[in-house]
Amino acid sequence: MTNRVFLLGAGFSKLAGLPLANELVNFLRNHLNTSCNTSDIDFRKEFSDFIIGINPSLFSNVELFLTYIDLALLNNSVGIFTHYDSPEDLRLFRMRLSGTLFRAFKYAHYGHKENITEQEEINKIFLKFCENLNEGDTVITFNYDLIVEKGLWLKDKWTFLDGYGLAKNINDFQATRGGTYPSGKPTESLVKIYKLHGSLGWIYDGLDEQIIFIGMPDYFPGYAGLFCERNLHPSGARWDEGTTFIEPSYLKRFNSAPVLGIWERAFQALQQANELIIIGYGLPEADVAAQVFLASAVRTSKIQSITVIDPCDSVFDKFNALFGKEIVKKRSLLKNGLKVNCSTEVLQ
Repeated sequence: MTNRVFLLGAGFSKLAGLPLANELVNFLRNHLNTSCNTSDIDFRKEFSDFIIGINPSLFSNVELFLTYIDLALLNNSVGIFTHYDSPEDLRLFRMRLSGTLFRAFKYAHYGHKENITEQEEINKIFLKFCENLNEGDTVITFNYDLIVEKGLWLKDKWTFLDGYGLAKNINDFQATRGGTYPSGKPTESLVKIYKLHGSLGWIYDGLDEQIIFIGMPDYFPGYAGLFCERNLHPSGARWDEGTTFIEPSYLKRFNSAPVLGIWERAFQALQQANELIIIGYGLPEADVAAQVFLASAVRTSKIQSITVIDPCDSVFDKFNALFGKEIVKKRSLLKNGLKVNCSTEVLQ
């Protein structure tokens, strides 16, 4: 039996209207300019003023931008952001920025297009990818969106009860207004999804060291009447104040037990795999932890075949150097009349 691991980066979700790393700043700006959310409206002017006060070359590199903020806060200072009076003011900006990032991804998650036909074709592509995932396959992703799990949920191949590598009790998913876990849906996943940088639909409870799921009807069709786990409001849980995502800063925080457990399971999946397929992940410089993780897992694994699907030649060179193994290169494919990168090559 072939054990396949699919490693997904931002290029996989690009077709759905979600940003690459170098598009993240404009993605946030566009979200703030169009959002009707009260928090976004309140933050809009501060964000605009912040941009004006920052060197454009720094702000265009979101990894460096966030790292400079995190370094300043680590040293309890404002660093180069001297227009803030105190580290606490900068810390509040950083927290509000995290909340904006969360909401921007949440609202853009479904990638709605003005052209309905185009949107339907895009949905078919992602569903086709999920159809081609087999029992025993593993998806490891750095993306925040739920494109893959939503497709697998529709195909009855995955459930959030165990599919993230986080064991959940089915009885904890009951709503006061009625409804129980859908009887027609599986309670065990055929395909596992390990999300190394966090996810939409997650909040972190720091006191009890657990990840809690929220907003189930928004993400998983047919889950009417159910909202989230019953223990949604423990005192240590925070909604979107930087605990939902591990963001693209050089200073990443991996100190929570549930997240470390997900990385451990992903490492084991790579160790046991025969085939690795990497789609739209360009090994960003800020992902030092990911580079060490992948090199350690792949170089000592049973993997016999590695395919990298990306339009950039430099990405292939990075993986060649990282793995020290022969790599099959693929770039893009014209399918269903749509010119797409990355995400449909594996559907051949």
